[in-house]
Amino acid sequence: TGGIENKHIVFCGDLARGRTVRSLSRLLCFYPGVRMTFAAPDSLQIGSDILQQLEALSVPYQVTSNFKGTIPEADAIYMTRIQDEWDRIPGESAKINLADYSFTKDDLQHLSPRAVLMHPLPRRSEIDTACDNDPRAVYWRQMRNGMWIRSALIATIFQRDQEITHYYMMNNK
Repeated sequence: TGGIENKHIVFCGDLARGRTVRSLSRLLCFYPGVRMTFAAPDSLQIGSDILQQLEALSVPYQVTSNFKGTIPEADAIYMTRIQDEWDRIPGESAKINLADYSFTKDDLQHLSPRAVLMHPLPRRSEIDTACDNDPRAVYWRQMRNGMWIRSALIATIFQRDQEITHYYMMNNK
């Protein structure tokens, strides 16, 4: 069913260096019953500051390196790419077995029919392109929605939102 309340959200990939996971996990704290799982290798696991915030707000969470084991129970999977541009030593994250942290066509059979597969984009190989046409893969819709949200924010910041509303009302009678 729709909505965010009482959902199990799985975050996978580079959780230490990705800003989207950090901000989304903070936002999800405001929805009752949400529980989160952070699946990543130890070196890329979510920061202790986020975990402390979840604990302070009594939000249930799990930290694991077993991504594949989280798929059947997920209501949403939020994949992220390995952000190797932030490696302290060039090529450092290339040593990680990314197969353990990627979503393949075979994984679709273990994903609930009502679950969604998300990604902030751009992506690399963490989601097999064979998953792109599955109705549960919503990252292209995410991208479009993000574009419209950014457009609305820019219009509001530059105080042009009323002009857009007026134009719409005049042309859609």
